[in-house]
This record gives sequence, C-alpha cells and structure tokens, in this order.
Amino acid sequence: MKTSSFKEVFRLQFNALMMIIIKGALKQKRKLLVRRFKQEALFCEMGEAKLNEQGNVDKYSCDTTTFPVLHFTVQISEIVSIVFRKIKT
Repeated sequence: MKTSSFKEVFRLQFNALMMIIIKGALKQKRKLLVRRFKQEALFCEMGEAKLNEQGNVDKYSCDTTTFPVLHFTVQISEIVSIVFRKIKT
C-alpha cells in the first residue's frame, strides 16, 4: 500500500472520531439547556407578589417629608404628610 492511502485512512478515521466527539458535546449541551430551562422562571410569568419579593423599593429624600419632633427628626411618606396637613388645617 502507498503511504498516501494510509494518510487517507488515518484522515477518515480521525474525521469520524471528531464527528462522534462533536455529537456527544452537542448532546450534553442540549441536556444542560433543557435542565436549565426547566428550572428557569421568566419575569413575565411571575405573579405580582413574587416579583415584589425579588427587589427593594428605593427610598429618596424627596419622597418623604421631615418634621422635627422633640429632639428627633421624623420622616414620613409624602402621602401621610398630605393627610397630616389636611388634618392640621
């Protein structure tokens, strides 16, 4: 046999082995993606209560009104301060 035929056989066997390895890697990747997809929950599919558990509401100084009471500064929300002002007048 010629050396070129050995090279051709070796190349074909190597290509076949690489195809088997690539198919196995793709199979594992697909299994991993399926497993992740089963555990994943989209935000659009979550209920309002579940979404509220996930994050915090930021508190800014412009959203509150401060009142000096004795030697303390009390901060109350804007809605409560409107009610207090209406009661005061």
